Amino acid sequence: SSVAQAKKAIAETSGIPISRQKLIAGIEELLDPQILKAVPAFQGPDEVALSLIKIGGGGGRSDDAIRTAVELWEAYVHPRANDMFTVPSSLREVLVQVAKGMDMDDDPILGPDNKCVHWHGDVHNMKAIIKMVKPGDQEESEVYVNRMLAFVFATDRTFEALARLPKEAFKMTCNDQLCVHLAHIACDV
Repeated sequence: SSVAQAKKAIAETSGIPISRQKLIAGIEELLDPQILKAVPAFQGPDEVALSLIKIGGGGGRSDDAIRTAVELWEAYVHPRANDMFTVPSSLREVLVQVAKGMDMDDDPILGPDNKCVHWHGDVHNMKAIIKMVKPGDQEESEVYVNRMLAFVFATDRTFEALARLPKEAFKMTCNDQLCVHLAHIACDV
């Protein structure tokens, strides 16, 4: 089995063209000559995340679709987010960034629990991020998308459990750190 064979199989089953796929091991793109070097990493004591990400254009939301998604999500915003984002347009700007960072048909809030929502926006160390000025701050900073989604949409009970975890991107139950589906956030370390 090679990366090329895996990409071909994925193209046939998912419809994602090979030219728009990247196979990622840890934080590095996995190329065909590297496949044999990577195999021991999956057998050793250290875990290596393996992700297939879709790259390139297409599939994004139009301005109207972004507006529609944001309006839909705003009905599910937890009051704690409205308390923090005292200017409603600030929260809306965050939700617009989130909507722009995924395919048209993906929904990290209301989408089916069994489907990953792959992030196509900014990434830092293979983790989905957005750039924003946090309320009370003067300068822009990077914020992990899954942490922001949990803050904005999670129930009190879930958010309290997540708030006790280290201040880094949450681990995802699907083992894909570029998935931003709210239902895939792991509530443990």
